[in-house]
Amino acid sequence: LSEAAEARVSSANLTVRARSAADASQTRSAGVSGSAAAAQANVSHAVIQTSVGAFTRHAELTASEDIIVEATAENSAAADAAGGALGAIAAGAMIAEVNLGRGNEIDEVQAVLGDNTSVQARRLTVRASSSDDLLSESTAAGGGVLAAAGADSRVTSDNATLARIGSNALIQVDTLAVDSVHEQDSDAAADSYALALAAGSGAQTGVTITGQAKVDIDSGA
Repeated sequence: LSEAAEARVSSANLTVRARSAADASQTRSAGVSGSAAAAQANVSHAVIQTSVGAFTRHAELTASEDIIVEATAENSAAADAAGGALGAIAAGAMIAEVNLGRGNEIDEVQAVLGDNTSVQARRLTVRASSSDDLLSESTAAGGGVLAAAGADSRVTSDNATLARIGSNALIQVDTLAVDSVHEQDSDAAADSYALALAAGSGAQTGVTITGQAKVDIDSGA
């Protein structure tokens, strides 16, 4: 969190910036079991719930050149579950899940020129940006007289960016830019194998992305 509140600041250039880099790309689980009746279940779960904010409120900001209010996030998450079960009766289940975000009603990355802020500058930039790279992979195997194997990979993200100018903001600039950018790269893969006189296997994937990139300009700005 970066904030300029109830302050009077004058400079050539002024930046209010918050940055976050979250890496959960090494989440792995693996295992194999073997017996007359064998079962193996592995769960790999990667969760990122960061919050990034750059704010001003009730501030007087003056610059001869640029004023920047910026919040950025870089999120990388990967979950990998692999394994199997070997036996006369064998069952294996591998579950990999990746979750990003704090809920659909929350804007995780916010750049806000807040209420009652006055700005005088050549250029004002209010920017919120997030880059998300999410991967979920699972592989399950079963072998025996009776064998079943299941693999399930899920990716869920509700991460959101918000660039906002608050109410009663007074802005005197030559150039104004209000940007909200959200880049998302998400993938899920699942493989399942079963070898037996009676065999069953199943694999499923799911990717749910509800994240947003939003720009708000309140009344009176």
